[in-house]
Parts: sequence; structure tokens; C-alpha cells
Amino acid sequence: MRKQTFLIIKNRIMKKYLFGIIAIVFAVAAAAFTPVSKKLTASFAFHYVSSFYDQSSVQSNSNWAYGNVPCPPNANRACEIIVTENYTHLAGATRVLNSSGIVLVIRAVPGVNRSFYVPVVGASIGIVSKSDKE
Repeated sequence: MRKQTFLIIKNRIMKKYLFGIIAIVFAVAAAAFTPVSKKLTASFAFHYVSSFYDQSSVQSNSNWAYGNVPCPPNANRACEIIVTENYTHLAGATRVLNSSGIVLVIRAVPGVNRSFYVPVVGASIGIVSKSDKE
């Protein structure tokens, strides 16, 4: 009698947990096949506007302006960076780099001729690509 009661209780507990485990497995399996939405962010071209090409000038966000100006051929100096939307905002009708919040971090290294600095895409934060005619 005691053994039968134990088996009945054991079976009820097993059924209770079995349904819970099946529900968890099903939820994990469903989540594994749900595609992650990839929101495309816009990118904007910013051009270097300073006449100084030392490291601190090239790394200064204030020396980069939004616009579509072609880089001079064989410039071998900072010219254009492509920045994702979340590092920019509109100030009136003009797109500018953020000065607070999510801020672009530009890292610069000496260019080909070693006298002018250029931004580095891999070491910078927020730069998608660059053009300096190296």
C-alpha cells in the first residue's frame, strides 16, 4: 500500500515537471529560430576642414564637417570619414557630429609621407570607412 502511494505521488510529480521541461525546451527552440531584425542605419560623409594635419587636429571632431566634397587626388592626408547615424544629429538643417552622448572617437596615425596624419578605421569608434588617398 505504501509503495503504491509513493508511486502515485512520484508519477504526479514527474508529470508536473515533465510538462514544465517540455515547455522550456519548446520556448528555447522557438527562440533559436526567430530571426534577429537588423535595422539598417544611415551613414554620412564628413570632410576634414582644418588646414592643420597634426594628430590632435585630425582627432578633433570639430575639424570635420558634413558634406559631399571630393578628396583631392593623391592628397595623402585626412580627407573624408563615413560615420554611422547614431554618432551624428541635426543642428537646425545641418548634420553635425555629437559632442555628448554617443560620441565619435577618431584615432589618427601618420600617413604615407609621415608628415600628415590620417584617421584609422579599426582603432576609431563610429567610423565605417575613410578616404585619404593613401
